[in-house]
Amino acid sequence: MMQADGLFNNSLKIKPDPPSPHLRSHSEHQTDRPTSTTTSMIITAWEGETIDLKKSSKELWTNEIEDEGRHKPLMPSIRSSLFHPAPSRHLLQQISTFGSISHANDLRYWSKTKAFLGLNPDSILDKLDNDPGFIHALDSRFILMRWKETNFVNCEPTQSGLSIQGFYYVCLEKLTGSVEDYSIDQ
Repeated sequence: MMQADGLFNNSLKIKPDPPSPHLRSHSEHQTDRPTSTTTSMIITAWEGETIDLKKSSKELWTNEIEDEGRHKPLMPSIRSSLFHPAPSRHLLQQISTFGSISHANDLRYWSKTKAFLGLNPDSILDKLDNDPGFIHALDSRFILMRWKETNFVNCEPTQSGLSIQGFYYVCLEKLTGSVEDYSIDQ
């Protein structure tokens, strides 16, 4: 998976409160002047990854641990590590970056994108595992990614009124350059 870092600029428009009607002069009542707005720039840092379905259909999963079973400990004991290797650094980083999302949620959100339009969420994995032509067509038309805002750069979270708890399922259409995303906020 490819990692990327960057900044998002989000503009927050704040309209000033209109003056009280009893404080306006007679001439102000007759003219409808546009009210001004103040724009505040909110900058967030982000990380992202490109999904390579040619490697494995499991790249679609946000949380690989679900494949291992829900009852296994995240950090195995010394005794069990002789039989089961410890989770990879990539896996632990993935959990901390994107959170713990079920495969069912992944499929539900990916099925909303143009890349999987018309497919039942329950049939996506089977299609990826058993239809190489579908993967080739998908790869030639789309780039699938996950983006995660990691922190606010120029303000505190309480100042912005925004949340960066979730992340985005992103589908970029190669031909048009259009980007489609669906956010999930745990």
